Amino acid sequence: MIRRCFVLGILLILALPSKGQLARINELNLFRFSKREKVKAAELSLVPQEYRSNPDYGYIPFAAPPSSNCVELIDRRTASSRYFVENGSNGKHFYQQTAYGAINYRDVNGWWREINYRLSPDPLNPGKFIAKDQPIPLSIDLNKRETEFIFDGKRIPFNRNLELFHEDESGKSSSFGTPDWSNYSAGDDGVRIYNFYPGMDAVFMVKQGMLETSIILTEKPVFTNGWIVLRQEFGFPREWKMEAASYSSSPQGDPTEIHLLDENGIPMVSVEKCYAFDNHASPVRYDLTSKINQGNQLLVYTPLSWLNDAATVYPVVIDPAVITQNTLGIGSIAGTKFSAVCWTNSCDYNLAVPTPANTTVTNIYTSFEYFATGACFGQDGGFSVDYGACHFPNAAPGVITCPIPLTNVNCGVVNNTMLPDFTNCLPLPSCVPQNLNFTLHFYRCNNDPGAVCGSACVRASQPWIMFIEGRTLELSTITPPQQICGGDSILISGDPLYGVQPYLYTWNPAAANNDSIYVRPPATTTYTLTVTDACGSTANLSSTVTVTPDVNPGFSFSQNPVCIGQPVTLFGAGGGAVSSYDRTLPGSNAPGGIVLNNKQPIVSYAIQGSYPVTLNYA
Repeated sequence: MIRRCFVLGILLILALPSKGQLARINELNLFRFSKREKVKAAELSLVPQEYRSNPDYGYIPFAAPPSSNCVELIDRRTASSRYFVENGSNGKHFYQQTAYGAINYRDVNGWWREINYRLSPDPLNPGKFIAKDQPIPLSIDLNKRETEFIFDGKRIPFNRNLELFHEDESGKSSSFGTPDWSNYSAGDDGVRIYNFYPGMDAVFMVKQGMLETSIILTEKPVFTNGWIVLRQEFGFPREWKMEAASYSSSPQGDPTEIHLLDENGIPMVSVEKCYAFDNHASPVRYDLTSKINQGNQLLVYTPLSWLNDAATVYPVVIDPAVITQNTLGIGSIAGTKFSAVCWTNSCDYNLAVPTPANTTVTNIYTSFEYFATGACFGQDGGFSVDYGACHFPNAAPGVITCPIPLTNVNCGVVNNTMLPDFTNCLPLPSCVPQNLNFTLHFYRCNNDPGAVCGSACVRASQPWIMFIEGRTLELSTITPPQQICGGDSILISGDPLYGVQPYLYTWNPAAANNDSIYVRPPATTTYTLTVTDACGSTANLSSTVTVTPDVNPGFSFSQNPVCIGQPVTLFGAGGGAVSSYDRTLPGSNAPGGIVLNNKQPIVSYAIQGSYPVTLNYA
């Protein structure tokens, strides 16, 4: 089982080995960019010519099938599905990918393109990194010193004028200085800026429709009272507004979500409630306050009384995640339902996965990830999948979960085979297309005891994906080429697989309608077996039998009859070289004879008496 756990957040940490959040951030790829090589396979010819202009043609998506030896038939893409065939199978070995939610989006040219959150360098702007292949592109621009989302051409910049400062209890502030954005590394999952402040790093991490900012401190603050404040500015259209979900008279605001509302009052971007966690093995959560300042600034307050407490174990993690609203419920997965007893109450989602006609289903895989945030730890979320009477996972506790007391955890499985748990439920091969109907059970326990499905605490962080692997009729093997002598017989057999039985066997040249036949060809012959399954699908293979003619040349004797004591001379009458003759003269005193050309004396023996002479032509 492939299980993934990631932690994203804003971090205040010491440069020491981490037992919690820093270890998670160190797992991210912040150093290199993945590149996809174009597939070269005969199966690309199965894609109609008019679809070969799609920029994704010939590439395997990042959300790839379990096999790396595949080609996508890109003409079959929809918003929520893709279809792959195994290289070398001529389309007979397939992987049907179906998602609960979009995995592709329409680009400006009308092509279905892969949704891909990963960053890549902007070729026109060194120092700028973009994730443009998704419905709401985002970027990290180290030159402008900002990050941004783009909604239908509208720029929503944030992390502008990002800074840390100290605010004392009287309200007086002291800046940490001007941050330095120049020394960095970058990769698929984000950007890390080294010495953003002296002794501090900044990390920007991306997922689909989400970007989070981390500040890494190598030592405790020198201040003894008040707050460490993280400040950033947002930009948005004039008709939009920034609004807190709840208000407080406190100068440091409330533990609350912050929303950017469009002209219709609909939330488009959200900043989640902020929490701090220390680095105990079981971290203690500390609720942080945040507020809006001057209409477009977000301020997050971390109290120095907690940061300097002797019981607080560094690193300390602070978490305001900035997300686009469409990622809160990915693919209409509204979230989880509270279970007072874990894994007994769930929000359920149904997904029908089509399979082609004339196929045998050989495996089933699933991918799904959830994000635990706020009041929930990774261990508070979980999910399982049912198909008919079969349940995945069967092993205790009966759900996929991350049994760790950490928040801001991304947890799940990628291309996990379900075959061991679903073997008894696999559908029978069928001549007509079938839908395989699956149910995702999504759980939340211990926290956020809401009565309805919600995403404030545990939510989907990617669409739920099912892969069905199957095969149509294949003639996998046939007896390899053979060589025989004229007059001999030999067995030829074929081995059909998959499709829908029973099979019909047809041989050319005609022979018995079986998978195996004995043949005695008079000359070299190629035999072709065609197998037809119950649906009318066919597969064929050929095998050649090479025949060496049986041309016994015969022999003649000189001195016939032969008297005792006289030499006898034998002549070969065949077309082969003399070396082909095998001479057996029992009782003779011949030294083995001599080898001469064809139709020349091959041996001369002095006959000592009456003996049978046997000569064979090999």
